[in-house]
Amino acid sequence: MKAIVFLIMSVFLVSCGAIVRPAGKTIMKLGAEYVFDLKSLPEIEIQVDIGEWNKLLEYFSANKENEEYIKADFIFIKDGKKEVLMNVGFRLRGNAFSRISPQAGSVYKPGDTKWQQSHFRVDFNEYVKGQSFHTLKALNLKAFNGDPAFVREIYCFDLFQRFGVLIAPRSSYVRLTIYIKGDPSPAYFGIYRMNESIDTTMMRDRFPGEPEGYLWKCLYPANLIHAAMEGSIGMEKISAESKHLSETYPYDLKTKKNEFEKAKQQLLDFAYNLNYLEGNKLKEWLEQNFDVQLFLKAYAVNVMVGMWDDYWVNNNNYYLYQHSSGKWYFIPYDYDNTLGTFIGSINATRDVFDWGGGGLGWGGGSPERPLIDKIFSFPEYCRDYSNYIAMLIDPSKELFDAKASILRIKEWHEMISPYIENDTVSVQTIKDRPADWGNCHYYRLLTGENDLPAKEVNYFLQRILYAKDQLNLIP
Repeated sequence: MKAIVFLIMSVFLVSCGAIVRPAGKTIMKLGAEYVFDLKSLPEIEIQVDIGEWNKLLEYFSANKENEEYIKADFIFIKDGKKEVLMNVGFRLRGNAFSRISPQAGSVYKPGDTKWQQSHFRVDFNEYVKGQSFHTLKALNLKAFNGDPAFVREIYCFDLFQRFGVLIAPRSSYVRLTIYIKGDPSPAYFGIYRMNESIDTTMMRDRFPGEPEGYLWKCLYPANLIHAAMEGSIGMEKISAESKHLSETYPYDLKTKKNEFEKAKQQLLDFAYNLNYLEGNKLKEWLEQNFDVQLFLKAYAVNVMVGMWDDYWVNNNNYYLYQHSSGKWYFIPYDYDNTLGTFIGSINATRDVFDWGGGGLGWGGGSPERPLIDKIFSFPEYCRDYSNYIAMLIDPSKELFDAKASILRIKEWHEMISPYIENDTVSVQTIKDRPADWGNCHYYRLLTGENDLPAKEVNYFLQRILYAKDQLNLIP
């Protein structure tokens, strides 16, 4: 057992365009800043009875994608202050590819366990009604087992916040320990990221004082093509008994489930207008019913960080929120595979107006991505998108600028590097490279040249170089 040492950026918001203004109100960043603090490295310890832990393993054996909770105690330590919440809900999370058991074998054996880094979810009021943690209903704890640099999703969500895309979830580092009561000692699982759960609580934080709206989780093939949506809208049900009893949908309602039929019709109406309105009627509808500027800002970030497992490329990984005023918002989600982790033909040289590869942008392209195609059919929106990218790469704003980005990453690495080594079979060191399964192994974040044929290419430098050329910013 390795010794666990208990060592106990302010978010800078850039004024570069509109942020969410539902019904005349502006998003204010409230609550939970204490938790999502990138200048600090707190610790979480999860304490679980042996019987409950074995339930977790049984659920996984029955259906690895199950969403069944077990009871656990949650301990949070930051700056010497210790907080304890009893009887929280604790479960595994992740998609079919990333979800693994937290230990080898289906039965726990005290003192003889092969630990494996898994992704987890903590729900504070699953068993204790009304229980929360610094206004949060839940936390997602994600391992870095797909990111050797320990930084990709952290960097992206931090960049969203810095750029004023406050609708995006927040993320920060934490040291995770799991203690199975009766084990000789706790198991240190290493450095994790705490991700804000996209749920009712997050929407209340972003729209304080407003009634709850409809929140949809959108996964492949969520292309928003109206004619194909009817059988794809539902409410996810994941059974621990059998995968055959589970139900998943590309459009999954997460809030106000007792109003499913109404919510479904609202989503269908949104897609219908998006698909079939044209010209001035489309423009007027978009201005009234969708936060276009926030979407364009989010997509400027998406394309610069290289988020390919998204709506534009892959019909995947986003949320839609219909505010009680009727206005819709696009919420970014799941940024592990970014900053040089690529597959296929996509890389940092891809045209910022053709990110999806279907000729989209400046009014052309494919009907496969109506949310992109319809918005980019208006030259003024294309100009706004171009301006947002130009803001991101402006060195004076210290956003996606290479020097500023490298400095932030080095500071985070300095903070977490003493705590990377852990008690699992997972990664034990920081490596500045993309995931091994990607096809652009030459990318680096802290070193490298600005283009091939260099053996090492700095992702930031190359992305900025090509974006400037595509935006005609090179003299």
